[in-house]
Amino acid sequence: MTIINIFTLILIGSNFICTQARGSSFIYFNFTNSKNFNNTIFSHTNLSLINPHAFLPCLKETCDDTLGCFQPFLLGPRLYSLPPIAGCPEVNRKDTVRFVAISREEPHQFRNVESIRKHSKIFIYIHGLGAEYDESGNLLAPLAALDSFDYSILVDWSYLSFPYTIDHIIGAAPFLAQINTVLVGRITCKFIHWLWEKKSIDPLKIYVAGYSAGASVLSGIGEWCLQRYNILVGNFMALDLPAIPFRKSNYAVTNYTHAEVVNVIITTLAPPFPILEDLGALFTWRIGILEADGHCVFILNPDQINVDMNPCNGIHSCSHWFSVVAFSAALSERCVFRFSQCPFNLGTSSPLRGKTRFDCRDHPWIRRTCVATSPAPLTRC
Repeated sequence: MTIINIFTLILIGSNFICTQARGSSFIYFNFTNSKNFNNTIFSHTNLSLINPHAFLPCLKETCDDTLGCFQPFLLGPRLYSLPPIAGCPEVNRKDTVRFVAISREEPHQFRNVESIRKHSKIFIYIHGLGAEYDESGNLLAPLAALDSFDYSILVDWSYLSFPYTIDHIIGAAPFLAQINTVLVGRITCKFIHWLWEKKSIDPLKIYVAGYSAGASVLSGIGEWCLQRYNILVGNFMALDLPAIPFRKSNYAVTNYTHAEVVNVIITTLAPPFPILEDLGALFTWRIGILEADGHCVFILNPDQINVDMNPCNGIHSCSHWFSVVAFSAALSERCVFRFSQCPFNLGTSSPLRGKTRFDCRDHPWIRRTCVATSPAPLTRC
């Protein structure tokens, strides 16, 4: 990794405590946006003032010529669910999703995905709820991945991750954003298929990581790639996968069938009851789901899992975001973390005899792994 990349990671990581999940308000380098992203597949559309998806329940399947049909997402009773009964993804706004590349040679320049060389090693990163793809926090993992990959692809689903109710008047419908993850997953799968057909990039060599709501996108990718194209993606990493609203819905969260290797990192835990889940999400950002079914589930600092991670000092979203920081440290090859098989009671300790970079293939016989990190993994493991 170059000196400037290391400096960038440390600089971004050192500021994560001061940011919310949307990331900080500044960028450290002058990124140039590329506006012509594979327009044969994806392009922007004009959006209307009122969003009917946020007001009206969707009780029948919604279909698209290229992305198939979506069954209504049955939410069940919630404190702040819109719509109140069931919802469908905003298929009519599929063209708001785009893909942006950065390369190992020019890590601080956004590139058109058409410029990706054939047979390249690809890392794909999917940001969380209400975020922008080019926020400094959302560049942390993609920059770190350039140690091992030729390109990092950022999935820009900014609109669908923060869908408005009435534009410029009333803000986002949070559950509608989660419903949209199914749609974004299928669009991302279509992009992966494009990489395979046009760039000769084997899906088994592609690594896809998603944070928070972005982790929910992974199941849509895995299911659609198998169903539509009969292809299996190589690696998934779900970073603090949210329980809300999937635990009580008819849609599944990420499981081990969705990729060749499915890893999950957990830094917060949501109470396993609907109303308490909602309160936890609203006031403490405790939304992680222990039942996430990957090949390996990495529980970070289990003695802190029901409070705040050490560096967070009462900033609740920080513990949720800590999953990205630790993962980025491992991606950049700066850190190897100590781990042990988790005891039945997460509050107890056990000897940390193993070492891991959050790769299940290093220890496939241990499904639930307890990992110890320092408060600042990007500077000291």
